Formats: sequence, C-alpha cells, structure tokens
Amino acid sequence: MLTVTNTQANLELVAAFAESLRKNAPANVAHQLMIVEGPGELIRTINAAASRTADAGKELEMLLDYASKPGSNIRVVADAFMEGRHGVHSSTAAVREHFHATGLDLDAQSRPTTTWEMRPLGLSLAISSALGTDPDTLDESLKVEFHPAAPDLHQISVSEPLTGQLAGISTSDTSGVEFTTAITSSAGTTKLVGVTEPVGPQAQKADVLWAVFITNSVRHVEMLPSPPRSENTTPLPAGMEAATFLADEALFATLMEQDQQSLRHWMETAQGISFPTGSVLERRGQHLHVINTPAMIESIGALVTHARNTAPHTLSFTLLTLQAPASLLRDLTRKSMTASGDDTSMLAHLEAAVQRGDAMWIDTLHIDSQSGGRSICESVREHTHVSGFLINDKNVPEIEFDMRTTGSSLEVEAALLGDGHTVGLNVSHEIHSSGPEARSADFRDPVTGRPFAMPATDFHVLKANTSLQMIRGGIKLISLHKPTGRDTGGQLWATFLRSDVVPRSAKQLAIELTQKRQAPDAEGLETRTFKVPADFMGDAGAAFRESDPFDVTAPDPGHARKGILAHPGISFPKGASANFNPGESTLTIRNSPENLLRIKRLLEEIYNKGPKSIAVTMHVLQAPGPLLRRLAALAAQKSDHRGELDELLAAVRIGEAQALGTHRIETKAAVRATTQQGTESAGLSDLRIAKDGKTEILTESRNVGFKVEVEPSVEADGTTVEMNIACEFHTAPPLEHREHVIDTQGRRLEFPLTDYHVSKVSTCITIPDGTARLLSLYKPTGKPEFEKEDILQAIFITCDILRTGE
Repeated sequence: MLTVTNTQANLELVAAFAESLRKNAPANVAHQLMIVEGPGELIRTINAAASRTADAGKELEMLLDYASKPGSNIRVVADAFMEGRHGVHSSTAAVREHFHATGLDLDAQSRPTTTWEMRPLGLSLAISSALGTDPDTLDESLKVEFHPAAPDLHQISVSEPLTGQLAGISTSDTSGVEFTTAITSSAGTTKLVGVTEPVGPQAQKADVLWAVFITNSVRHVEMLPSPPRSENTTPLPAGMEAATFLADEALFATLMEQDQQSLRHWMETAQGISFPTGSVLERRGQHLHVINTPAMIESIGALVTHARNTAPHTLSFTLLTLQAPASLLRDLTRKSMTASGDDTSMLAHLEAAVQRGDAMWIDTLHIDSQSGGRSICESVREHTHVSGFLINDKNVPEIEFDMRTTGSSLEVEAALLGDGHTVGLNVSHEIHSSGPEARSADFRDPVTGRPFAMPATDFHVLKANTSLQMIRGGIKLISLHKPTGRDTGGQLWATFLRSDVVPRSAKQLAIELTQKRQAPDAEGLETRTFKVPADFMGDAGAAFRESDPFDVTAPDPGHARKGILAHPGISFPKGASANFNPGESTLTIRNSPENLLRIKRLLEEIYNKGPKSIAVTMHVLQAPGPLLRRLAALAAQKSDHRGELDELLAAVRIGEAQALGTHRIETKAAVRATTQQGTESAGLSDLRIAKDGKTEILTESRNVGFKVEVEPSVEADGTTVEMNIACEFHTAPPLEHREHVIDTQGRRLEFPLTDYHVSKVSTCITIPDGTARLLSLYKPTGKPEFEKEDILQAIFITCDILRTGE
C-alpha cells in the first residue's frame, strides 16, 4: 500500500499514475459462456435489441431473470467458463468422446478392416484473446461447438463392388451447432455471439431458439491484500498496535550477516527499526508477533515481504472441484469476474454451501513443483479396452487393444516471475464425470455374409487447457462445466486452482555444541565447542591420535591449527586457544566473536564437502477429506510440513486415519534409486498370429503396490536437496473385465482385460534437510466408498542428509 500526503492536484496525478500502472500490469482475460433457450418471439426481440448496442449485458440479465421464475419456459442449456492470459489460446470442454466407425475398408480379397474416429459431443469453447492498444479493448477469435443430444446409432448397408454382396457398417448421426468467429469488444461487456434453432430433442419444439452469450472481463494480476493478523488480547501501550506475520525462524537467514545476533538486534542495527518502551518482538511457532508503532509495524511488514520474495521458493498448487446448483454458480461467477482478479471469495461461498449441504466436494489434487519445472499428479483408472478389429492376409482376425486413463489429472508447468510473487503457468486439467461407456458396434462381412461385432467405448470427460498468471496465495476459477454421463439435476462442477509461493527455509547445520553462550571476557574472547567430522584431522590425524594437536605445550602448537583452521580472516590473538578431542570429535575454541563466526562457517564448509548420503521416506495416508484439505491449506504456507505429518500419524494411532504404506530408501547424491513393494499381477497385453500361423497370447506383469523412484542431489549450501521424484501407488486391487468380438465366422472371441486403479506423481522439488513435505493429495479410485464418501489420500516425503561421522 502506498500512502501519499500532498496537494489535491498532485494527489490526482499520483492516482492517474497508479491507475496507469494497474492497466499495464499483467492481466488475464476471463470468459463466461451461456446458451439460453427461449420462445422464438422473445429471442428475436433480444436479438434486435442486442443489434443496437455493443453490450448485450442487459438482454442476458433479462433472460436470466425470466429463467429464475417458477414455471418459466426459458432455461440455460449450456454453461462454460475459462480464463487465460491474453495473447494465448485457451480451451475448455465438457464432452462425451464418442468413438464411431468411419469406414469398413476391404482389401483386394474383400477382407474387412474397421476404421474409427473420435467425435466430441457436448460443449467445447476455444478462445484466443489479445488486448488492443487501448487496454480495455479486446480482439478475440473464438469457436463454440454444442452437441446436446446423444448420438443416433444406426447401420448402413452397401453392395461391395468386387463381390456384389452386402457390407454393413455401424455408424452414428450427431446433431450440433457451431459458431466460429472473431469479435472486438470492450472489457467487462457481453456479446450475443449468435442465435440459432435448437438441435436434437429440442428441435421438435415449436418456434424455440437458442441465444449464445459470452461475457468477458480483463482481470489484472494484483497483490492480494494481506493485513497482518493480530492475536493480542491485552491492552496495548498508547500509540501502539499489534500484528502477527507469517515468518518462520529461518526466513531472515539469507539477509542477516551475523548469525550470532538476535533478530531484534539485527532489525535495530542493520534495518533502522526502533523498539520503544512497551514494544514486543517474539516468535510464536511459524509466526512473528509484534507490538510497536504503526510506522514500525509497516517497516517490519515490508521487511518480511522482502525476505519472502528474495528467499528460495517452492511452488505449490491445489486443485479443488465442487458440485453446486447451476443458478448459484452462474451468479457467483458473474460477480467474481467483475469484483477482482481473484476468486477466493467465490470459493469461500461454495465451501459454506458445502457446510449447509447445498454443495459437495467432487475432487482434490495437490502437487509441489520447482519454478521452471513440469509436474503431474493424477488419480486414475487405467482402462484397457478393445480398440480395433481386422482380418489379415491369412484370413485370421487380429484384435487391437488400447489403454485410456479415466479419473482426474493435473499437469502444471510454472515459473516464478522476477517480482517474487507472480506465477506464470500452463495448466492442463482433466476429470472424468462418469465411467467408460461401452456398446456393441455391428458390421456385416460381404464375403461370408455374416455379421460381426466389436465393442466401442465412449468416455465422459471435462477438460481445461490454459495459460495464465496468478498471484502468491491466489485462487482462480479455471473451469465451469455441466458434467456428462450423469444426471446431476441442474448442478454444475466448478474447479478452482490455488497457487502458493512458499519461501524455502533450510535449517543450519547443528555443529555448535555450546550449551550456553557467555558474554566475552575482559580480553574480548568467548569459548565455544563445535562438533567436527570423525576424519576432521585428515592425514594429519594419525600423528595426533593420542594427543591434542592444538595443545599449546606441544613442540609446534601452531602446526595443526595453522594447517586445518588456516583461512582468510581467521586469526588467533593473544589468549586464544583451540583444543581437539579425538574421542568425541569435538573442537573447543576460545577466540573473539568475529573469529568464532568465521571458524563456524569454515567448519560448516568442511562438513558440506564431506561424503554424504540422502535418506528419503515416503508415507501414504488416508483420511477424511475435511481433515486433509485443512492440513493441505496449512502446509501451503510453510516450508516444513512435519507438524501436518505428525498430526496425521497421531490420527492413525487413534483410528481416525489409515497408514497405507511407508517406504524408505537411502542413496548417494546424483544416483537414481528405486524401491517397490507389491504383487506382480499378470494380465493380457496382446493377441496375435505369428508368421508360422501359430497364435501368440502375450501377458505383461505389473507391480501392484507402491513404487518410488528418486534422484537426489545436494545443493551447494549443503543443507537442501534437489530431487526428481516419480511414485506410483495402487489405490485398489486390479479389476478384471471381459470384452468380446464376434468375428466374420460368427465365433465369439472373449478377452480378459485388466484395469488398474493408481495414483501417480512426477515432479522435481527442493527440500531442506530434516524436513517433511506434502508431496501430493488426491481422491482415490477403485472402491465403492471412494465414490460415496469424501475420502482423500496424501503422500508425504521426508528427507535427511546423512554425513559421514555424524
């Protein structure tokens, strides 16, 4: 916040300058699409009114008001929402992926091969937006496709020219409307993109029309207001206020030059922050509690913000999908689009609706990532199905199989921008609203004259693909869909994405063993004891196994001292000493505070250069959704999630959560290590006829259990680990289902196919030594209770650097 005191004329200039900065700030463009059905006379009147204005917002409001009245013959038949960075292409869809035969190819001997095509049926919206020279003007290219009705399945019979026999092919007719256009509009306005007659069942209605409206909003990426929260309940000194900042103990480590001084002393001497009588500066867990004057609180807040922006960061993303009444979601979406560039308030309204029983949770996904990296989190059913059929040159049927994942997946490719709080990201999200839907596709072979058939499988999927910019701690609505394949009774699904930028606070090496530091003595010297590696003396150690190489009574007391502790800036003034205890691997030094600090840093450097390995432990836990979402929200603000992990493990002990798997593996740095546990499950993978005419039935084994692959490397600071991680956890046993083909000889050929219910994570993170992180969060698949109840599973990772001699 900028506070300015000046003349009215100058204040107006400052306001104009601030507004120009806002308009030129990074921006996303949001779009809300609605297709409204109504009586032809009314829609024609609306069309005439919209043709006389550049903004059809009033006309849309009128229709929505009519639609809200009981018994109205006006209704919204399709909804969509998307937001993307201007200048990029974004798309969203809620469709049934309908696979249908496009042909029956016959070779010279009239042997048939079926060919297939996927046609998306439902609502699809694709937009490319660009801001004009005037930042309030939008140039947009868009494509809207709407296929509301189920496909009309039927068979085509045709005489095959070579044999003169009838060939039959199963196909389908699909009804839909499409608008492909380019428009120019002002930000915050509504366009009537088009009017058309309904298709499908609505086409039988007398004089009914559809009106396609799209509303846009330019949403500037601005810092969220984050007033410090106060926890003070006692009277405050006159002229003072209380504030609490999120700032863990290690946040200021990169800014403070001397680690032996207190935070308060550093703020006073290095930052010019005063602490008058009655002021308070104290830590309360992850928070910094302050009582001071408003000006000093503002300075401390700016310092906290600076420390957060300059510290190394981890990017954290949480995706939330809820189901709520369509009227509620439409209204909240329209209000949120124009209120601000963030949708936190909208999500809070929906969470309150969940508490009232007016909405419900559908899905949750969470993933951590590095800036510049690509991360994937998914919880899916890997569904194997028959995808092709042909008769080869030996008149033998060949069957093709394919695997398609159904469930929920999130892929993000994100980068933290230079300001330290804005995240640019590409997002791809997919969630299946219903299970695979198989049917029989029937054909007729012209040679034998017999029918043959194979299964055709459709998939119900909701998609969002976009590129946008988000603020640290911000929440965006990324999609609004009517789910296909199920009757939701006037409900829509809304999906939100939360982006968090978490300062990474690495713990310092615990090498100082001094129980209680004493003030410098009369000579200005202090005594401290340090832990050193077992091989601290190196080659020189052999000569000093029975004696202290730093003993001042030795023939050459300075030999080892000068050789081992020789370092620019380190000196041993009169009265200083260094004593080595080889039995306990400790070094006790008496020196000035400045030299002790330099020696400590030298010993830390020696530790960091020594041999080390990394121990990684993975925990898979299952708990009620409300508990895990609460812990995920807390974890999104911290570098170390040990407290959240400990709370879940405590819940396991009292039966409120379940521990599903624990894996530990230790490896050297820069070495890929894997561990897995489970059952090798064999399933059919291929069926083919070999060149010698023999049938080959091939199976493939798959580990069903828990598999972890890590490749860690220790960073230059010696206290953080960069780690590539891939893990796979099966949330339910394999599911065997049978599909069959009727071949051209009328034989029923059956195939046992195996589906797997699995969660997967692929990412790269940097994790401080000795800490824990919530790696992923997801809704499991494969069991009835997972569909009926709000149950989530979480994977935590802990990382420890093991140094030789510790």
